[in-house]
Amino acid sequence: MDCNEVKLRISEAVDRRLERAVERGFFAHLEQCKNCQGEYDMECVTKELVNRLLPHVKVPEALANRVVATLGLVPSSRLFRFGFRNVFASKVVRYSLAAGFALLLVLVGVNVLDDRPSFYGDVLANTQRNYDAMRQGHLKPQMVAYEPDRVQQYFDEQASFHVSVPLIDECAYISGLISKYDGLQEAHIMYKMDEETFLYCYQVDADKAIKDQMLIIPEEAMPMLRENKWYVKKLEDRTLLLWISGKNLFAAVSSMDEGEMVKFLAVHE
Repeated sequence: MDCNEVKLRISEAVDRRLERAVERGFFAHLEQCKNCQGEYDMECVTKELVNRLLPHVKVPEALANRVVATLGLVPSSRLFRFGFRNVFASKVVRYSLAAGFALLLVLVGVNVLDDRPSFYGDVLANTQRNYDAMRQGHLKPQMVAYEPDRVQQYFDEQASFHVSVPLIDECAYISGLISKYDGLQEAHIMYKMDEETFLYCYQVDADKAIKDQMLIIPEEAMPMLRENKWYVKKLEDRTLLLWISGKNLFAAVSSMDEGEMVKFLAVHE
């Protein structure tokens, strides 16, 4: 896939509408092309800001046409028959406003990690929240790659602790993110397994998280963690895992069952 084809498909990728076969080639190209990666990142940020800052408001057609004509986007004679928010959701306007939104991003922030609820210290609630946020596009990764070793390299360069990236080859792509919570550095890894299935893995330094009591661990999980066993919590639509390997505390969530998750996530030091 070349730059021209990638640029034509950026909007589809941001909206998660790419077919899997196309998706592999798309993200493989982004790994090699900084220009296309930059355009993709900008559209992701702009879409998030549009969705977050612009509520759906219907306005009179005449007013909408005047606004569009003033912006110089389409001829004033062109009828505008849908909600005002759709103007800003179009690809043309997203790029027109990208620079301004990027500045707004710096000023107000859009990363859901900067707006944490009071229960954020609960590691399992945190894990589920980030899983949902990454799936919905509200939590934007800092890098996306097809090869696990590329993701490992990213964490080796960016993290203050050793992050273990499970080597899962049976996935469409992998995304990574580093964040901080009250001084505790966190690693987030999301695997897209297929069109419907995602596997999210969260990692922190175990000593800081547990001994320094920076995260809330379920009481029933502590005996299993001390014995280096996996703690499993099954919910209606997902399975959660909690375990310690090496010096890290891990948590994971997916719609897959426990056996599949353990097979993919078992880390051997």
